[in-house]
Amino acid sequence: FFWCSVEGNPMGAEGIEITIDGVTVTSAFDGLALFEGLSIGEHNYTASFVGYETQTGTITIVDQNVEQFIIMIPVPTTFDAFFWCSVEGNPMGAEGIEITIDGETVTSAFDGLALFEGLSIGDHDYSASFDGYETQTGTISIVDQNVEQFIIMIPVPTTFDAFFWCSVEGNPMGAEGIEITIDGVTVTSAFDGLALFEGLSIGDHDYSASFDGYFTQTGT
Repeated sequence: FFWCSVEGNPMGAEGIEITIDGVTVTSAFDGLALFEGLSIGEHNYTASFVGYETQTGTITIVDQNVEQFIIMIPVPTTFDAFFWCSVEGNPMGAEGIEITIDGETVTSAFDGLALFEGLSIGDHDYSASFDGYETQTGTISIVDQNVEQFIIMIPVPTTFDAFFWCSVEGNPMGAEGIEITIDGVTVTSAFDGLALFEGLSIGDHDYSASFDGYFTQTGT
């Protein structure tokens, strides 16, 4: 005897399907699903109901009839998202990183966790921001369970590179040997006309370009 109900309602529920040994019995209006003539021993069962989680179990028949109570649990329609936040170069969780989803912002705790509860099934865009670090964006997809997302914040660069492509009037090909000077450092263009300055600080930098037989050029 299977007595079937749904979570939150102690009354019997009609329409729950119980399957044992390939035979399916549907619960009646009072929640009863009766299997007659089962042999002695163990019998695995499944219980299914639209909109509820499938349940499985085993009944053991020894020397008498048995009763089994089934309470069906609704399939969740919302789930949680766990964001584990750290900064580049430090695997430990970072506090104070702000994660935003659907207009709601959660700040990571001391262990780096930022928890969003009750997100609906589907795709959710997020952004992660932290002073001195590049803002990160992405998407999490919620299907049928909670999700975890790892965020590693990357520092905003404090230096950048400058590429000079050098040629001479009347010839669009790169010219080798042109000297570019910035902040007292001179780089000579290679065969392809490239002169590369690496690690320049943020701000304005004056340059001059010189080449034998050509006017010196200056700029910023």
